[in-house]
Amino acid sequence: MTTVDEVTAKVQRILQNRGLFVELRGGEFWVPYESTRCRVSVKRFGTDKTVVELAAIVLGGVKVTGKLLEYIGQRSSDFIFGNLALLHIEGQKEGIVIFRHAILGDYLDEEELMTSLAAVVTTADQLDDELKAKFGGRRAID
Repeated sequence: MTTVDEVTAKVQRILQNRGLFVELRGGEFWVPYESTRCRVSVKRFGTDKTVVELAAIVLGGVKVTGKLLEYIGQRSSDFIFGNLALLHIEGQKEGIVIFRHAILGDYLDEEELMTSLAAVVTTADQLDDELKAKFGGRRAID
């Protein structure tokens, strides 16, 4: 059984070996890319597995509307890696649109992590301008 700490250390080594600028916050890695930033975190999955979650901010402070929910629902299956999601607290008018993907951490290799990270950040970076024009809100860089 691989532990969360072991996989977290492996993720850190991979990101450092690639020479990426990474900000460490509370055991999570934040990787900036163009107008977005991606959170990379390791969590327990079930009783004996780990998962590496990658979540890039597409828009923050976006008004939650029926049109936004419809857009996310219709587009979410368009992507080979990852999907769109809305983080929203009930009763609040605004939310955060993210693009996320998860991979099994127990057998993680460098190519898999870097391919997943590249897919997540480039997709989020492409979507943020489009969605900002349609729905308002702020990109991670704003």
